[in-house]
Amino acid sequence: MDMQIGLIGHTRLGALLALSLRSKNHEVIIYDLDADPEDGNTSDLQEYGICAVNSLKELAESTTSKRVILLLLDESRLDEILDELLGYLSVGDILVDVSDSFRQDTIRRAQQAQALQINYLDCAVNRISDFEVAGRRITIGGNRFAFNHCEPIWSCIASKGYIYAGRSGSGHAVLNIEQ
Repeated sequence: MDMQIGLIGHTRLGALLALSLRSKNHEVIIYDLDADPEDGNTSDLQEYGICAVNSLKELAESTTSKRVILLLLDESRLDEILDELLGYLSVGDILVDVSDSFRQDTIRRAQQAQALQINYLDCAVNRISDFEVAGRRITIGGNRFAFNHCEPIWSCIASKGYIYAGRSGSGHAVLNIEQ
């Protein structure tokens, strides 16, 4: 396995990203906020070797130190999930916000994480059409060292390329300007 990557949110885009990462030999552990543990909603991904967990705590416990966790969440749920998740993380872990957040909200969340010495990257995903794998391009903002650590992820999920846009909030800001 190359990297171990946690993923929160089992959206269609989340499933595509998980499968793309897994196809490049990364270990992927997913937590679907809306899954019923008795229902097995993530079983469709488990047949591809993607591990599903039932809570944020279990996700944190299932990933090793210098965790990398992708947040594929609606803006409306991000703060609530972030508040809980930060309690399970360690110094040096990396959160990657793949939401459609506004720059100001991204900066606030990055400061909240940085106060705990946790890295927070904002990763804006541009697609030709919703969920089209072939047209994905991303811009990433945040700590440059965290960006570099996650480079194997960017090369897997950015079929049309990726750029480092600068400090926290830059990834979302650059994409918003381009659209």
